[in-house]
Amino acid sequence: MSNFFISTNAISSPTRTAVMRLQSDLARVQNELATGRLADAGLSLGAGTAETLTLRQTQSWQSAVAATNAIATSRLDAGQSALSGMVKSAQDFQDQLVGSLGAGAARGTIGGSAQSALAELTNQINVEFSGVHLFGGDNGAAAPLADYYATAGSAGRQGVMAAFSAAFGVAPGDASVASITADQMSQFLDGAFAAQFSDPSWTANWSGASSRNAAAQISSDETVEVGANANEKPFRQVAEAYVMVADLGGDRLNSATFQVVLDKAATLVGTAISGLAAIQSRLGISQQRVTSAGERLSVQGNIIANRLTHIERVDPYQATTAANGLITQLQASYAATAQIQKLSILNYL
Repeated sequence: MSNFFISTNAISSPTRTAVMRLQSDLARVQNELATGRLADAGLSLGAGTAETLTLRQTQSWQSAVAATNAIATSRLDAGQSALSGMVKSAQDFQDQLVGSLGAGAARGTIGGSAQSALAELTNQINVEFSGVHLFGGDNGAAAPLADYYATAGSAGRQGVMAAFSAAFGVAPGDASVASITADQMSQFLDGAFAAQFSDPSWTANWSGASSRNAAAQISSDETVEVGANANEKPFRQVAEAYVMVADLGGDRLNSATFQVVLDKAATLVGTAISGLAAIQSRLGISQQRVTSAGERLSVQGNIIANRLTHIERVDPYQATTAANGLITQLQASYAATAQIQKLSILNYL
């Protein structure tokens, strides 16, 4: 014969455990009813969970690429807008150059227009998008183009002034520049002056940009350029044209020499406009590739979403039946627990 020690706590403990399990199962089923998908894919699918994990990882990667593509699209749009402004300014200046040919009275006017155009070009090249300089190449932190008319005198202007003085023995503002011949000016423009807009002078005195353009990965195997850089030839050419008209003593040169400056500037601007249009075309191709990549990602995303829905989808009728069954069991457990809690040995003394 043996003694058994039985207490209400020992009797009620299994019931409490069952209630907690039922509450957990009910919460899971209710969550599945609300979301339409398995609350715990690992528990429900077992080995099939590997596929859902792979698909979820792919979805996350696609979301990251889609965000990158949105930024790339915005950068390209902003860059195209700035380039359009540069082309328009260059075309307006070209029109003024053509109108100034042989018009001595227009010297001061065209010189002032060139100064304004150069300042506008500087602002356009130094445009920023979300804190990044669009024409800085992959060095978007630094301003691509130095201010030629900086208060203290930019390195670019000092270089031009030094080259002019070395070639002619006077500064551009000196009245004696009227004695400079057309041939002398032509040689200067094609030689020492042009060198100011070529490397190493350009990158040392003018540009803080990287010659490698910024790029973005727009799909698993595709990368595109999302900008241009201030070291590309069309930007140098248009700056060169503006400077030669604005800062080489145009209003003091004799007519024949000034004509050489205007002719050279007109040629440079025309070439630069074509070059800027080519950059616009290049960025336009990037825009098309980003759009196409986005469309492909969207299609792939829909396929993955449909597959995940198929794998993780919960039958609402089965889930409802399961929830009702769990509620019934839970109510029964509550009732049993209440009855057990009422038990007391004092009732039998």
